[in-house]
Amino acid sequence: MNERPANPMRLRATAAMIWFATAAAVFVTTGEVAAHYAGLAALLSAAAAGQFLPSNRLVVAASLGLGTLALVMLWAAGDNPEAGALGALSVAASCLVARWSRATAPPRPMAAEQGRQLVAAPAGSRLPAGVADEQLLERLAVHEMTRARRYEHPLTLLLIEIDGWPAVYGGRERRAVEERLAALATRARRLLRDVDAIGLHGDSQLAVLLPETPLDGALVVAARIEETARQDLDLSVLLGAAVFPDDAVTVESLLHEAGEALELARLEGTGIARRVVLR
Repeated sequence: MNERPANPMRLRATAAMIWFATAAAVFVTTGEVAAHYAGLAALLSAAAAGQFLPSNRLVVAASLGLGTLALVMLWAAGDNPEAGALGALSVAASCLVARWSRATAPPRPMAAEQGRQLVAAPAGSRLPAGVADEQLLERLAVHEMTRARRYEHPLTLLLIEIDGWPAVYGGRERRAVEERLAALATRARRLLRDVDAIGLHGDSQLAVLLPETPLDGALVVAARIEETARQDLDLSVLLGAAVFPDDAVTVESLLHEAGEALELARLEGTGIARRVVLR
């Protein structure tokens, strides 16, 4: 008989519930009545802080602050120093336990087939396989931003533009322009993971989504794209990078910041740029 693997989320929640029940029982059965209320109030506050504060740093600060506050409250309620110190440690630990129970395993990467299907070009379009149109890329960006917020992982967006685009391609037929951009997208797609996405942005740019990728890693990818464009297609490209949550916290603002970085790269004559880091 095949057994289903244990769900890590359920195990963590169960462990946290056991911890909180034990800590609450200790507060209720020891000390004076006033200490019961003080300890339980601090315990509930710690649990709420661990569950709802947006960053781990805030949770650590809250655990220290609530633990200290619990110590003062328990001593003021007439508890003995040893019990007060133990209660304060329990409150601080409860904040961290609540955070731990909220944390989940990293999101599973999409299978190769799923990734290709999500970013496949619509029927009848001139886009190559694996390159999304603008509407599909926008939906993918919203999806990845939601996951980045939920799991507190970085999400980097790259905008790519062929250097001197209006001057070089302004007088050509639209089909020739699309073919050039599609060739660049195809080369760039080969450098990406299956969980990454690439697609059109506007009439003359490409956008690349790099889930769970900090800025340093994204700049490595950008450098490879720049080198591939130069060697394989004899193209000079400009790239702008923006990362969640350091530069922006919404899809719209992330696109804006990447666009500003791209403009900065254009003005400074650099290949790759972000708002404050230039190469």
